Amino acid sequence: MPETIIPESYGCDYIKPSQYGWFTMTFFILIWGLGNFCDVILQRCSFLGINTAYCDLTSEKQKNAVTYIMQFAVTSVVLVVQIYGSIDVIFALEDDTTRSRFEALSVSFHLLGVLYMWELIYRQVIGWPLLFHHFSAIIQLQLVFASFADTRDLVYIRFMTVIGLYATT
Repeated sequence: MPETIIPESYGCDYIKPSQYGWFTMTFFILIWGLGNFCDVILQRCSFLGINTAYCDLTSEKQKNAVTYIMQFAVTSVVLVVQIYGSIDVIFALEDDTTRSRFEALSVSFHLLGVLYMWELIYRQVIGWPLLFHHFSAIIQLQLVFASFADTRDLVYIRFMTVIGLYATT
C-alpha cells in the first residue's frame, strides 16, 4: 500500500448516500437558523443604534449584512477546524492522518460548501463574479472529496485543504 493512502479502516462514512444528505441538510438548517437569529438580533439590538441603522436599510442590504456576519462567523469556525485537521498533512507534510483530523477536515469542507449554498439561496441579488466563485468552489470541494472517497489518496485531502484555506482566509 502506498504511503499516501489513508487506511481503509478510516472509511468515508460521510459520502454514503444515506448519510451525506442528512449531514448536509443538518448543516444547512443550522446555518439558516443562525442567519435568522442574526437578523432578529440586528433588528432588536439597541447598542450604538444598530437596530435603527439596520431597519433603515432595504431588504436586500439587510440580507447582505446578515450574510457578511454569517460569512465571518462560520468561516472563522471553519478555519480553526481546518487548521486542527490539517496540521499533520499540510503543515507537517506527513503521509498519514488520524481519524479525528480526517473527520474535522470533512466537517470543515462540508460546512464551507453548505455556507456557500446558503448564501446563494439567501441573498436576493448576487453578482456574476460571486455566483461563479461560489459555484466553482462548491463543485471543486465536492469533486475532490468524491475523488478521495474513490482512491483514499492523501493528495486529495491536501488539495481540498488548500482550496478550503483559500476560501476561509
